[in-house]
Amino acid sequence: MASPLRNTGLGALALVLVSAALSGCGAYATSTPKSALVASSGAISFGDVLVGRAAVQNVTVSNLGDTSVNISRAAISGRGFQLIGGIPSGAVAAGESMSLQLQFAPASFGVTTGDITLTGDGPDAALKISLR
Repeated sequence: MASPLRNTGLGALALVLVSAALSGCGAYATSTPKSALVASSGAISFGDVLVGRAAVQNVTVSNLGDTSVNISRAAISGRGFQLIGGIPSGAVAAGESMSLQLQFAPASFGVTTGDITLTGDGPDAALKISLR
């Protein structure tokens, strides 16, 4: 038996409308420029040094922040420790590094410890490195 409906090749078209409410808020991203002094090592060891002799170690100090740091002071504590090269003063630009040369020349027998502290003008611009 034949179907009473014939396929004429015309299809039915269905139109579906979907509505959705969208909202958002635009904002500017802001950040405070930061300075960040970081040393290649947080502790410098000179090992065993004979009285009357000297040992020298180098340490690299980098500014990993996004603004320049003006180093105003380098303070060393501990008997026999001395900063002999790369005297820090002035600006260390963002992304730049400097090398410091430290010397230990013991005047007496025994274990000696100390530190070097660099002070700058940023909120995170102080750096302390242990010496032993």
